[in-house]
Amino acid sequence: MKLNLLNIILASSLIASALTVSAQEQIGDLKPFAPREGMYEVPVDDPDLADAAVFKLRRVQLEQNGKDFKLKYNVPIELTGEMNRVEFTGTINNGEGTLVYQDTKMNCLADQSTLMCKVLYQNLKFNQERAERILNSKFDGEELRKRLLIQGRFSTDPVGVVKIKLK
Repeated sequence: MKLNLLNIILASSLIASALTVSAQEQIGDLKPFAPREGMYEVPVDDPDLADAAVFKLRRVQLEQNGKDFKLKYNVPIELTGEMNRVEFTGTINNGEGTLVYQDTKMNCLADQSTLMCKVLYQNLKFNQERAERILNSKFDGEELRKRLLIQGRFSTDPVGVVKIKLK
């Protein structure tokens, strides 16, 4: 009798495992949000400003389910002076696609190692005085001058390139 009960428990366990695997296969390659490294670059024409136009993205999270993507991050506070958490969603097919957050679109290219998106923000919150104080606390001299120039341009034309490491 013990052997039959053990066989029933084993069979039930195998059936439950098979159902779980089948359900996961139907979902696809759903991956939970995972912390990623990211950079934000403000486009500049002057090569002397290029280094000062790059900012680290904070709290970057990326989720992919097949061709569907969700990307969350904080816009660099050095550029806005305010916390702006954005969450873009959309589709990337054959390495190209568009992600959307409210009225803002980003056009993206992706390969095996990098997701790169160009974005022109709509309706970001800005606090110019605070942005300048933040920059003053982090930089000085020529570097500060360049960063303030970049921030000033960004406040009137909030455009940039987001780069996220995928691996």
